[in-house]
Amino acid sequence: EGLTLVGALKKVFVNQFFMSPGLNSLFFCYTTFTRNDVPKETRMSFLRKKLAKDLVPTMKRSCAYWGTIQMVNFLYIPQKFSLLYTNVGFLIWTVYISLVGYRSVTS
Repeated sequence: EGLTLVGALKKVFVNQFFMSPGLNSLFFCYTTFTRNDVPKETRMSFLRKKLAKDLVPTMKRSCAYWGTIQMVNFLYIPQKFSLLYTNVGFLIWTVYISLVGYRSVTS
């Protein structure tokens, strides 16, 4: 049995406002410190610029994307297909955030 609308909204809220900011920030840290095109001595400066430029827009897109994915998942997807549905959503999100993560701060 699926969640009620209120229950689903609560789960999406917790995910987007407590989990997502930290996870997206960690992803940008990872992409900054694993890049070969950013000298080691400038990585912290690059990271600050990256977060200033891309974190808020990424968070907005994350809320819109994952809010929709998770609401549909919690309310309409049968439990036996929930993991598959979420993993397909995650694959699409990973492609997007990888493009953003490895994009230059000047582009």
